[in-house]
Amino acid sequence: MKKEVKNIVFSLVIPALFVLALWLIWLLELGLDTNWHRLGIYPRSNNLLGILTSPLIHSTAKHLFSNSIPILILGWCLFYFRKILPLRCFRVV
Repeated sequence: MKKEVKNIVFSLVIPALFVLALWLIWLLELGLDTNWHRLGIYPRSNNLLGILTSPLIHSTAKHLFSNSIPILILGWCLFYFRKILPLRCFRVV
């Protein structure tokens, strides 16, 4: 039983760190009083950087919280039920 609890907790570490990073990025944007929405994806623009940075940019705390719960749940499922290549899959997401 202890090994199972260890697996459950360990499976939550990487998704929790990712969500923590998202919250820190949002707090940094808020603390610096800047607007990073230009790093998002805009139609008919050549902003290739926006493809990489848009998942990290959130407009409000409600928006970020609404994305944090699914990331935690689905990330936990990815790491708990998929033992072979979860880090490689998580990097793509």
